[in-house]
Order: sequence, then structure tokens, then C-alpha cells
Amino acid sequence: MLRRFIKKSLAFTLIELLVVIAIIPILIGLLLPAVQKVREAAARMQCTNNLKQLTLAVHNVASTRDGGLPPLSSYDANVVRSLHFELLPYIEQTNLYTQGTSAGGCHTSPTNTTVVKTFLCPSDGISNRAGLSLTEPNQQMGFGWAGTNYAANHFVFGQYAGSINSAGAASSPGKAYNTAVTVSLNGQNVNFSNPASCKINTITDGTSNTIAFVERFVSYPGIGWYYNVWALPCNTVDSTGGCYESANYPIVWNSQAAQAPPVLSTNNINTNNAVMQYGITTVHPGAAMISMMDGSVRSLSTGVSQATVNLALFANDGGTMPGDW
Repeated sequence: MLRRFIKKSLAFTLIELLVVIAIIPILIGLLLPAVQKVREAAARMQCTNNLKQLTLAVHNVASTRDGGLPPLSSYDANVVRSLHFELLPYIEQTNLYTQGTSAGGCHTSPTNTTVVKTFLCPSDGISNRAGLSLTEPNQQMGFGWAGTNYAANHFVFGQYAGSINSAGAASSPGKAYNTAVTVSLNGQNVNFSNPASCKINTITDGTSNTIAFVERFVSYPGIGWYYNVWALPCNTVDSTGGCYESANYPIVWNSQAAQAPPVLSTNNINTNNAVMQYGITTVHPGAAMISMMDGSVRSLSTGVSQATVNLALFANDGGTMPGDW
């Protein structure tokens, strides 16, 4: 009798089974947002670490060059070098650096298609597609090359003729580059500019107030010729002269500095080509991760003003950071 009772009590009734089935989706619905938040927090932490490592690598390069910062691009000893390429030995990628140097530069295969995890934000599942740039209309050189989510600040690592005033407004927009040498790169003549003249001790605004790297999408579907590849140097193939900063290169640039709005995330994205190509873009909700020249990393809200970002991009404007910083 007891054995029958135990056997009977272990069985589920139809009603009990239906209740369990109904509860399972509810539990999943409650747990999924928590899991997603934990996953995003972990990815954000890794993204923060990547930005810090890149900025510390810049300092390590500068320590070997009497404080001189690595330029956006350079050509010396018959080797084509992008800024990200120059950082490779300082982020435990010496073998890749040696491979590229031996072959003639960062643009050579297979160096240019090698994905470097430190150059990618793990949150960006929208655009990087395993770290390679996407096919888009009007693509320039570099399609299919390895990408990066971290754009270098042109106004620190490049040579810029324009300026902004202490309120963050552009006063003399323009660009001026002295051509150092012309090299044939993938069938196009590339005029490499002279290395950046900026040194760490010439950042008069303070390294804690000057941006080093910001987040960008590697590429974004539907936006033509938009992708960032780490192995392409800054060049002068455009008709206006000077350095060709476009969406094809991991550089924060346009003739007026920051875009309006300066920061776009996936929760306020639009298809404005100029903003998508030259702005700060991120998959983190509500804010982009940026690193400062002192090696610190912080988030930059999508509500930040254009003037504030300008003040943080330029190293010698003499302005005071506003309250939305």
C-alpha cells in the first residue's frame, strides 16, 4: 500500500504540468534581462581595458621617442606604418609587427587581414562581423581588412591647421600637411604626411582633459564606404589635398572637429552619413567609452554637446570643460 502511494504521489497531474510550462517562460523573461546586463557589463569592462591598453601603448612608444607621439601614419625605412600598427609591439603583438615590417608595412597581406582582439569592442556584434570590414557601396581601399572599434584623435596624433576657441567653437577650420613621400599603395599613389609634431609635454590643456581614443563602429550596414581598418595609414588620395580622413580610417576627424550630435549609440542611431562617418559611435546604451591621454577611461554621454567634445579633442584650446563633461 505504501509503495503504491509513493509511486502515485511522484506523478504530475495535467494541471500541475500546465502550471510548470506556464511558469518557465515567465522565469526566462525575468532572468534574460539580468543575464544581458551582466554580459554587457563584462563587455564594457573589456572595452575599457582595451582603451586603456592602447593609451598606455602610446605612452610606451613616446618613451622611446623623447616624448614624441606616434603619428597617424608614417613611412620610414621603406615600411608603411599606421598608428595602430606602431602600437602592436606594446600590446603583445610583436610577431604581427615583425611580420608586417618584414613585408613592407601594415598594408601587406596577411598582416592587414589579421584580427587583433585588443582593437575590437566585444559588445559590437552589429558591425564587426568577426572583426572584418563589411562590403558597402563606394568602398575605398581596405575592404575585407581587419577592423578596429577604436579611433585615434586626429587633433593629437595628426597635423591640423585649424583651431577652436576656449568655448569650443571652430575659429579657423582647415588642414595642412607637408608631404613626406609618395608611395604606391594597392594601385593608388599615397602621399604620407610628416609625423605628428605633438609631444606629451605640449598638451597644455592637460592629458586628463584631452582625448586619445574613442569608440567607433567598425562598419554599419546601409552606410556607404563606412568602415574602420587599423592597417590603413592616413593618406592624401583626395582632391582637396592634405590627409584623407574619411570613414575608411580609424581617425576622429572632419574640418569642424566634432559632429552634431557628437555621440551616437544604438539607441539614438540615425542614417546621417556625416555623423556616422565622422562621429563617435557606440553599441553601449546611452554612452561611448573614451580614453584620455593620461590613460584614464571614461564614458561620454550621447547628450554631450559638440563644443564640449571639441574642447576634449583639441590639446591646446585653453578652455574649461563644461558641466556636461
